[in-house]
Amino acid sequence: MVLQELVTIQKKNVTTLYSTISETLPGKGNLVSGPMTNSNFNIAKLLTNPFIKEFQSYGLINELALRNLQIKSEYHELRKTHSQIESIFLLSEKYHRSYDAINTILFRKRKTKPLSIF
Repeated sequence: MVLQELVTIQKKNVTTLYSTISETLPGKGNLVSGPMTNSNFNIAKLLTNPFIKEFQSYGLINELALRNLQIKSEYHELRKTHSQIESIFLLSEKYHRSYDAINTILFRKRKTKPLSIF
């Protein structure tokens, strides 16, 4: 009984987080194309969501995808004042990755993984 109540609570939390993410990303409901196609993406709003820390503690947040999303967001901000090469170089220094690794994160097309919630 207690376990079932916890699962119900977590499902509500996941639903709330998903709706918050959908509101944060441009093109509501389209989690794949948002950040790279529209520079209005606000990752700060996503990271300040109280559910993010909770879901991270449960291992429900893909840390690599989150880091890549931060890199993409920062790249769009850097491009306003720097060239493409300078922007990628600055990100490679900040995240301790090679120039090619940052370039791959930013420009390589990848297949999307389905969102599995339970």
